[in-house]
Amino acid sequence: MSEVARILDTGIVQMPGRKYPAVAIQGDSLSIWLTHVEVVRDAISRGDLKEAQAELALLEEEMRGWQERYEETMKKLGIGLPYLRNEQAD
Repeated sequence: MSEVARILDTGIVQMPGRKYPAVAIQGDSLSIWLTHVEVVRDAISRGDLKEAQAELALLEEEMRGWQERYEETMKKLGIGLPYLRNEQAD
């Protein structure tokens, strides 16, 4: 690739030709997320819904942190989100 992505913030890059910035995920983070998914799959296979729910909660927390960082960066740069914000009741 001859064009270089413009780095907007840690883990957030603007790829050439793309309207919205992307989240760059480190390989170790991707591996951790996949491990969470595998643990959930195995727990469901065993019928252990408590373990599956606990593992999903960890994965959700990690992914929400990435999403919050993305949204903060987009707001700081004055760029709209490429999706509708899903407001969740706490």
